Amino acid sequence: ISVYFSLIIGTLNRSNILKICLNKIEKQTFRDFEVIIIDQSKDNLTETMLAAEHYNFPIVYRHICKAGLSNARNIALNMAKGKFFCLIDDDGLYDSEYLLNAYTIYEKNKDAKIILTGVIWDLLYNKFFVDYSKMENNKKLSIREIIRNCPSAALIIPYKAYKKIGGFDIRFGSGAEFGAAEETDFLLSAIQYGYTIMFNNALKVQHPITEGNTLAFEMTPIKARKYSQGIGALYKKHMILNKKYVLLTVYWERWIKLNIKKLISCGMEKELIENQLSGTKEGMRKYT
Repeated sequence: ISVYFSLIIGTLNRSNILKICLNKIEKQTFRDFEVIIIDQSKDNLTETMLAAEHYNFPIVYRHICKAGLSNARNIALNMAKGKFFCLIDDDGLYDSEYLLNAYTIYEKNKDAKIILTGVIWDLLYNKFFVDYSKMENNKKLSIREIIRNCPSAALIIPYKAYKKIGGFDIRFGSGAEFGAAEETDFLLSAIQYGYTIMFNNALKVQHPITEGNTLAFEMTPIKARKYSQGIGALYKKHMILNKKYVLLTVYWERWIKLNIKKLISCGMEKELIENQLSGTKEGMRKYT
């Protein structure tokens, strides 16, 4: 038995946040989907929560011991039955017509090799995740746009792309050696197999979600360093080792902007930028 979409969620010690996410998924107008939850928690609170709730969609649950977002996604994809898979985070909220809009786009482009990305409203800072005003619907994104504008929470990917690429690089992503950029690494690899990354503003996600007045996510110097290590490793892998020299301009733009911000910043903001810079250098140095 197959479904149209497999919604893949990796979670770690956030059963209350995950419950909010699932409650929103319940409101999807398009119903041909499954949810696959890979739980990396040290306790059984997520399993207990799922047993107590009743959702009108199939849930596949697995508890694993090894941490790492990319590892969790690969495990989920080995179990997935969907024609396409969605990388919704456990602290994300899909608009109620998110899947319906994605379905409509894919049905209009049945023979095309398309990976979809949409709009993220950042609840942490109460603004759009990036400036989407210059991005055109149904237009192929450049590598620069992919790096800047395509976080995993809004990605929808054909299962065939996963089969071609062989999954996510387990060295990248939260809980791994390099703490970010697993989705960008996947997208850059997908381009090599002829896939187009396409934006559509009808695909709307709120991320990260809040629990009461408490944010599910807050940037700290340690997180900034870990995330930037992932970005540095990404540039090393694709710009230097895979010889995608088009990334060189994007890399230096990031480096120059961060150094300018460092000069005009102070306090916590300056500390975050310093960790971004040092993390990027560490990722570049360590990735082999």
